[in-house]
Amino acid sequence: PQNPKTPVSTLLRTLLNKENKSFINLTAMSEIRVNIYKNEKIPHSPHKVLVNREKDTFEAFLKKCGAKLGLSKARLAYDHTGAIIDELELLKEDQELFISQGERFLVSGSLTTVAETPEERKENAKKSFFKIALLGDASVGKSAITCRYVFKRFLKSYTSTLEDFYTKRTNIDNEFVELDILDTAGMEEFSVVRDANIKDRDGFLMVFDLTNMDTFDRLSQFYKLIDLIHTNRGVPTVIVGNKVDKEGERKVGTDRAVSLAKDKRAQYIECSALNGSGIDEAFASLVRSLRKKHDNKSTM
Repeated sequence: PQNPKTPVSTLLRTLLNKENKSFINLTAMSEIRVNIYKNEKIPHSPHKVLVNREKDTFEAFLKKCGAKLGLSKARLAYDHTGAIIDELELLKEDQELFISQGERFLVSGSLTTVAETPEERKENAKKSFFKIALLGDASVGKSAITCRYVFKRFLKSYTSTLEDFYTKRTNIDNEFVELDILDTAGMEEFSVVRDANIKDRDGFLMVFDLTNMDTFDRLSQFYKLIDLIHTNRGVPTVIVGNKVDKEGERKVGTDRAVSLAKDKRAQYIECSALNGSGIDEAFASLVRSLRKKHDNKSTM
């Protein structure tokens, strides 16, 4: 009989077969090796890095990658498609990763082409993929929210551009999801381009500034825009009140925002791009609504 004081983790560490001759080391199963490259247009000199998905943290993994590649500070890891990898659970044996110091994905193409195994096809089939966009007035913090979610840091300043697209792979409610995120910052003046780009979005974060009542009132215009140009009626939305860190300057009460969300059949989340509170929940809430809609369509 097993010693009752033996920790469960120790008991699970070794699984004996019926003959008690062979074993499976679960620690070894959690260890994988990945190929890392500097994030550059034509990557050179790959390095192997050992990752323990049970013991390591992602921050420790990036630090190890930075040391291997001679980078002053490794901040991001991209896969061969340019999607950001930010969890160890997303890594696979012999995967190619491109390590960045904060710059965008620069690699012109994948270094290798590997056919999917049946197991990989089955896994990929389970993954969700959604196209989403952030809508709202200028200066409500759409770019800052996007940057906080994708890069885990606060965007102090930015130059308004016509459009910005980002890809993020993450785990929400124990299910992988890949998000194609359109940040419409700077597009308020480019209505034709904006309208064309949001037609194919599956869902929206409707962002306003909690310290500016006008930005809240104008959300109705963005809802009208969705109704006019979006081909899919009943598109999921989440209303996001940004800058909750400025509570002393609040102009929009929670009750009023909740009332609008109820009217639009949307969720309401308050967040701060500055300190990160509520950011993950805003995106997770939208993903849950998108999954629910997808599941409902599949059962029809």
